[in-house]
Amino acid sequence: HIERVEVFPDGRSLIETKGMYRFRILSTSMRDGYNVGRVQRIDDVPLPEEEAIEARETSGPEADPDDLLGQLHHMSTQNLLQYGLDFVAQARARSAPWLHGRLVAAYGPPPSDPAIFPYWLASVLPISEEEKYLLLPTNSVRDRLKITARWIQRLEAVRR
Repeated sequence: HIERVEVFPDGRSLIETKGMYRFRILSTSMRDGYNVGRVQRIDDVPLPEEEAIEARETSGPEADPDDLLGQLHHMSTQNLLQYGLDFVAQARARSAPWLHGRLVAAYGPPPSDPAIFPYWLASVLPISEEEKYLLLPTNSVRDRLKITARWIQRLEAVRR
């Protein structure tokens, strides 16, 4: 969605846009000197399917305390979100440089919506672009939260 357009006297334009949904680029071309493309929208799995996955993963036997990955799979979606929010709060209390006020001013406070939180965390967390890219093709909110929880586990392990 185009939010704002500013046309400069020399013919250049500054266009501010806001992504409305994830998409896959199917093809690209040039038209009138501009890059254009055909895209395909990527939607998340329906909520009933998401809930069924959560029920299946959380109803099994508890993971061994040493199996951090297994523990993540067993957590509810809400607990995965809370795990991320708690990490951000603890990082803020430690005055983590990556959570400086300018970043929060630019990206806003951590969202409480589990569908949005992983993207917000990827925007502020000092991890590689390759790691962040893992979120894009993932069509499950729960799976994206598990990805961010693994990032947190790795960062916490390095910090200790």
